[in-house]
Order: sequence, then structure tokens, then C-alpha cells
Amino acid sequence: MKSKRGLHYCVAALLAAEAAFVFAQQGHTEALNQPMFSERTGDHLSCADCHAHARVIRGGKAGLGNRRSDALVVSALIDTVSEAHFLAAADPFDRDGDNISGRVAWVLSLPDQRAVPGRFGWKASVGTLEDQIANALIMDMGLENELLTFSTEACESDKPGCVVAAGPQAGAQASDAVHRLAPEVRSLARLPALPDPEGLQLFTDTGCAACHHPYVRNTEGEALPLFTDLLLHDMGPGLAEDRTVGSATRSEWRTASLLGLNQKSGLLHDGRAATVKQAVEAHGGEAQYSTTRFLALSETKMLALLRFLRGLQKKESRDVDISWIQRPFRFASLVHGPLDHDHVERRHADRAVARCSRFCL
Repeated sequence: MKSKRGLHYCVAALLAAEAAFVFAQQGHTEALNQPMFSERTGDHLSCADCHAHARVIRGGKAGLGNRRSDALVVSALIDTVSEAHFLAAADPFDRDGDNISGRVAWVLSLPDQRAVPGRFGWKASVGTLEDQIANALIMDMGLENELLTFSTEACESDKPGCVVAAGPQAGAQASDAVHRLAPEVRSLARLPALPDPEGLQLFTDTGCAACHHPYVRNTEGEALPLFTDLLLHDMGPGLAEDRTVGSATRSEWRTASLLGLNQKSGLLHDGRAATVKQAVEAHGGEAQYSTTRFLALSETKMLALLRFLRGLQKKESRDVDISWIQRPFRFASLVHGPLDHDHVERRHADRAVARCSRFCL
């Protein structure tokens, strides 16, 4: 019969291994992993429940298509991009004749109704990080907040007129979740590692960089290797949806960042593509030229480009305190040495599970 001490060690090590993997890969803070209860839906959900695993959120009754979530570290970086970038990168009338006509989706911010470039959401329909968090809270988690509320108790959140601006009448009963979570997300922003020069040249020569700009400038003037221009582009009928969102047409999409590509379970806006190659093949419209060049690559160059894309990840999580894992459970011994925040991988969790099995099975 297994001792209670052994059983406790097993459970602790399993939790520690999984927690270390999630924290190191996504860098979520404790607040972002904290479940929040919605009386409307009966769910206990945290921000990390969707964003830590890039889950696909299913569309609702109003016809909104499925959407894949991105890592919050990417949102934190997008939040820092300067408005000057949007004005400099936009070319809605294709004045340079490259068949790329990215345009800014101007939206109104919720708190002050100021016109700002849409930078969040697959249709660039949200302009600020606070607005994005408010929308996620109420649309995905059923949580009213200081910016958005339900017009009636029985309305369906994905139907027009159900979600409305909270306004001053929300008063003291309104949740302060937006203002609590926004600083937590912003704390994740760190400059990603610079991309490999040879891979970047191949990426550019293939034409991908026309929309997936390798670098954009933040408000401090620093170059961020985000691999997006954050503009709307017509991607052709193959990726068109049945309805419009914001100012975007059915076939227009905001260029997605390619950071952390190999950490996503499905690619494109709805997760339909299982591989990078499938995702590229679905690109049409303004991306058709680049798609054709990609598919014409030799096997050697295509593998090199795919390897380059899989390497575009952001692993920094140095601000996350995981000492609580090491102190009670001696987690460092499970990974054969001091815990390196940049190199905790799934195999560490697997080793912990194998060790635990000797205590529990």
C-alpha cells in the first residue's frame, strides 16, 4: 500500500511539472490563471484556459465564425505598437503597385470614444488592450465589467444589441476586472529574440514579408520582430465568412503575428489548418503571389523556411515566480539541475509523470 507521503508527493510533482510547463511557455501571472465565476453561464474560467493552449472558440448563434485564441504575450507586444506604424504601413490604394493594399481599420475606444487603429481581433475590430479584455470577458466568459454589460438578463451575447457600453450607470456593482487584468497582460511584454538572418531572407524572398512585416516599431522606437503589419488584407473567397465584422469585409483579415507558431494547435483564424503548409495553401487574394512562390520552393528551401517559422517563438517568462514549485517539491531534481526558465519543455513534465508513477501506480 502506498504511503500518504508518497501519494502527496505524486500529486504535488504532477501539478508542479504541469504548472512549470504552462508558466514557462506562456508566462502567465497568477492573476491570469485565476478562474472567475460567471453567474450567467455557471462557468469558472481564467484567461489562461483559452490563451495558454491557443484554443479555438466556437462561433455563436448569430453566425460569428470560430476563432483561435493567441498567447497573451503576443497581445502584450501588439499593445505597444505605435500608431505611427499603422499610418506608415497602410497602402489601401496600392500606390506602390505590389498588389498588396493593407488598410487601417479605424475603431472607437470604449472609455473615451476616441478613433484608434484596430489592432486586436482577427478582423482588427478592437483598438485597445482594455477594450479587448472587456470584449473577451463578456463575450467568451459571460462576465460583465466596467466597460461592457448586458442589455437584458436573458439576451444572447452574440446577438446585436445584447452587449452594450456599461456607462456610468454601472456604478459600484461593475466588476473592475479590466483594470486588474490589463496591467497583468502588459507585464508579459518582452522583446522576442531576433530571427535568424538566413531564414529571414528566405521568408522575405518568398514574399511573406509583404504582409507579415518582420519588424514593427513600438512607442519607444524599438523594432519588434512581430511578423505582422496589423492591417486588413483581402485574403480571397477561400477564407471569406458569411458575415462582416466591424469595417472588415467578409474576406478581409488582420495579418496575424507569427510568434509562437509551433505552440498553436491549429492555424488560421478558425484553427482549420493543421500545418503551416496547409495554412499557406489557404491564402488567396492579396497573398496569392506569395502562396504561389511558397509552393514552388524546392524541398530543401521549403523545409528551411518551415524550420525558420517554427523557431519564431517567445519563451521569456523571467518575471514569473515559480519558486513555490521548487521549495516544497524539490522540482529542480526532477529536471536534473536548476530550473532554466527559457528551456522548460514538455519532456520535463513527462519525466515527472514517469517518476510519479512509481509512487502511485
